[in-house]
Amino acid sequence: GEAVRQFMVEFPTSNLTKEMDTHLKAGVTLPDALVVEALEAIMLSQRCQTRGYVLDGYPNTIEQVKLMTELCIIPVQIIELTLSAKEVHWRGTADRHSPDRSLPLHDSAPILDVRLSSYKRNIDVVRSHYQKEHRNWNILEGNRSKWWLNDKCAQLMNEQLKTAQHYLEKRTVGDAASIFGLCVSPDECKNRLRRILSLLPVSLATKHELVDCSFETTMKFTAEYRPGITS
Repeated sequence: GEAVRQFMVEFPTSNLTKEMDTHLKAGVTLPDALVVEALEAIMLSQRCQTRGYVLDGYPNTIEQVKLMTELCIIPVQIIELTLSAKEVHWRGTADRHSPDRSLPLHDSAPILDVRLSSYKRNIDVVRSHYQKEHRNWNILEGNRSKWWLNDKCAQLMNEQLKTAQHYLEKRTVGDAASIFGLCVSPDECKNRLRRILSLLPVSLATKHELVDCSFETTMKFTAEYRPGITS
């Protein structure tokens, strides 16, 4: 919602804004394709490029995931917070009476029930997709303290930043750089992997034998090296 509102404020005369405005005035839900297009534009802004971004509660369906993937929008880390329906309603009630609330939100008890139902209906396929394709899905207990959750989220992002930094450092000096943990999909890796490079050269130096790593699906032993990828 915030991304759509921000886009319409920053680009009031764009064709996309006019198209979304037509749907909103008609009282219908915005098509996913328009929402993702607006999201892409906002993510290209200087603020998102320099400070990063957090997608709260999105994507919700596999259709939204596919639209984002087509535009190369791949979340670096996804954090799923597990909460009981009772706790969700309790927190929703507390939020509705919060003095810090600035905008009216769709979080009444009936709407929360609808959203919980949608979540339960779609979460398995969405979770399975990201676990299989990018291995970036993390599950945390939502009933823990906000300090504990903040610390866990910070740890995940720090580890991700270290992984990306290590990759860039290795590539800069021309060394083989591990792509494990960089959200590279199996298909992308397979398309760039040279068949003869599915053998582990490190084992040749240490044990005087080549080990076949083609069975390894986690990319734990996969590295990028000019001009291709070795696994």
